[in-house]
Amino acid sequence: MKVQHVDAHVSKSQANEEHHNNEQVDKAAKVKVSQVDLDWQHKGEVFLARWAHDASGHQGRDATYRWACDRGVDLTMDSISQVTHNCETCTAIKQAKRVKPLWYGGRWLKYRYGEAWQIDYITLPQTHQGKHYALTMLEATTG
Repeated sequence: MKVQHVDAHVSKSQANEEHHNNEQVDKAAKVKVSQVDLDWQHKGEVFLARWAHDASGHQGRDATYRWACDRGVDLTMDSISQVTHNCETCTAIKQAKRVKPLWYGGRWLKYRYGEAWQIDYITLPQTHQGKHYALTMLEATTG
């Protein structure tokens, strides 16, 4: 590896290839540093939004925003929206709310014919063999 000094304060007319390369590297470094800084700022806000959303009890975007404001945490609605949209807990809660009960409106919803059975024992008068129970089975989707 070779390290050498490049005088950065040279007029463009006197600049050689090393000066031009040095200028290009400086420009690239400035762009990457500013992008990294913005990325960390965004990640930090998303981290805080996720924390506020968890701590506020997964009550949604507006409730998370109010909870954060009440505690002096300055978050944008965009970061909170991103967190609530990607929240696995909220997704599971929404799906659980959409699941219909098995018996709804006088019929079975979730099953096809032959997949759901109602099974019970009923008591009958005792036979001469001493038996007094009968097993009943009803295919539940058709009744």
